[in-house]
Amino acid sequence: MVARHVRFREQEEGAPMKSYLEKIHKMTVALGVLMIVASLFVPADPLAEMRPLDYATLYAAPTLGIMGIISAFVQKEYRWMIPNLLLILSFFIAMAMAFIGMALP
Repeated sequence: MVARHVRFREQEEGAPMKSYLEKIHKMTVALGVLMIVASLFVPADPLAEMRPLDYATLYAAPTLGIMGIISAFVQKEYRWMIPNLLLILSFFIAMAMAFIGMALP
């Protein structure tokens, strides 16, 4: 009877970690969007070559997107691959938005 109780306790301890691993594809999207929005409000040094938005969309968001796509594929949550793919393409989306914004009068 004691062995059964110990085995149940071991399963309880591992349960929260498993629930976080099942939500990685959702957390990467939320963290990526939050990081991109936050980088819009971070002041930029006028002499710097890259702004915070560039770092967020060029390095951080695609890394999170790749992790999210892998997690969504493993968890078989295929609908979460699309927002993670948009995180990977966020630099090109931001560049297109800037180009369109500059072209408008």
